[in-house]
Amino acid sequence: MATTETWQQRNIITNGIRMHYVVQGEGPLIVLLHGFPEFLYSWRYQIPFLAGHNYCVVAPDLRGYNDSDKPRTGYNVSNLLRDIVGLIKGLGFEKATIVGHDWGGALAWVFAISYREMTERLIVLNAPHPLAFMRELRTLKQLRKSWYMFFFQLSLLPEFILGRNHGLGYRTACSHPPPYKNQPFRQRY
Repeated sequence: MATTETWQQRNIITNGIRMHYVVQGEGPLIVLLHGFPEFLYSWRYQIPFLAGHNYCVVAPDLRGYNDSDKPRTGYNVSNLLRDIVGLIKGLGFEKATIVGHDWGGALAWVFAISYREMTERLIVLNAPHPLAFMRELRTLKQLRKSWYMFFFQLSLLPEFILGRNHGLGYRTACSHPPPYKNQPFRQRY
């Protein structure tokens, strides 16, 4: 089975940003969308497995994550979907199997609904259908479980809390340390 050493790191300009991604394999396209606060490395086991089964597997760092651009604006869902559309078309494909986990799963659902013609198949992990989620979000039980989503909509406060003490808040909130921008690709992993 292939390993991360056979990944090809690339960048593509899509929807006005530079998106970093890794690609491995040849065949029909599979796009793997990571969750929050993850980045493309969360797919490190699935990439070589799927590539070994005759797929072209692409795992991007979504807008604002890891080595992709981090513009101050443009994080609304419709704009994030245009990033994915530009990635698929920029790679020379018309459609893809879309796989998403967590926040990437939420994007995957809406991508499949909005861009049906570009969605070969849809695989979603740990993210309910948007209508089911909206229904459940109307309950106090789900609102309590989803408090963090509202917290991250606040301006500046999340960055301040997670960034103080050299990222101690981030390291406390996550099960893995943050990727450091100045380290080479392999050393971060």
